[in-house]
Amino acid sequence: MADTSTRWLLHDAELSSLAVDWKTGRVEVNVSYWPDERYKIIAEDLRSLTIPRQFPWGPSVFINETHGPEATSEGLQLLRIQVQSGDEIELLAREIQLPPKRTRNDDPRNIFMRSSDNKDGG
Repeated sequence: MADTSTRWLLHDAELSSLAVDWKTGRVEVNVSYWPDERYKIIAEDLRSLTIPRQFPWGPSVFINETHGPEATSEGLQLLRIQVQSGDEIELLAREIQLPPKRTRNDDPRNIFMRSSDNKDGG
């Protein structure tokens, strides 16, 4: 069974841009939740990159779910990013670094949840 611990890590993050340094094989995928909350997915020693942009579910720039990075039999890492358009980006690289995990308290939309979660009223 595949590891699903990162499945919702980037749910609803905006996929802003993707840059490849061909010489070094470094890929930077820029994502953001809010204008002042930006992160990068970094892949080193890229071996393969698939970037469909066909919008089978309709246009969207937001991430639905991620899978991986998962180890492959070749000793590489595979990361799949499903965009809410239905397109699925695949990165295969020697190393892939994800942004830090967020909690619901990190989301400014949950400001009322934060105050109601405080059981002692303070």
